[in-house]
Amino acid sequence: MILHLLWVRVAALIVMLMFGIDFAPSLEDLPFVMLRSDMLLQFLILGTGAGAILAATAFAISAISIPVPVDRDVSALGAIALSKRAVATNSGAMIFLSGLIVVFTAFAMVPFFLGLALVVPLIGHATWHAYKDLVVEA
Repeated sequence: MILHLLWVRVAALIVMLMFGIDFAPSLEDLPFVMLRSDMLLQFLILGTGAGAILAATAFAISAISIPVPVDRDVSALGAIALSKRAVATNSGAMIFLSGLIVVFTAFAMVPFFLGLALVVPLIGHATWHAYKDLVVEA
């Protein structure tokens, strides 16, 4: 939740920096105003970069931290530290896993989000197996 709040603040800061403090078009006019702006390309580059950094952070702290407490007696901070260590150690496989999660989730949202009923348990199952494969038994 804290990371999400930070993400919203960063997005608001980027909009303010790119389009000015007085930028307040109506919701209906927002796409047209932004598309006509000279700052659109810089906004997209900066926003995408900031979003990628925050998304990578979110993935690193949550990649395997959800199944860890099911299997071990660890605190939330211990699970997060274990997840960050596993992602750093196996960065290639974890980048591939995060890409699969993005693709499957995007396709699942196409049929009015109904595909999420199939994809969310599949991702949870994959996360469990990633945890079991990446974390050496203590």
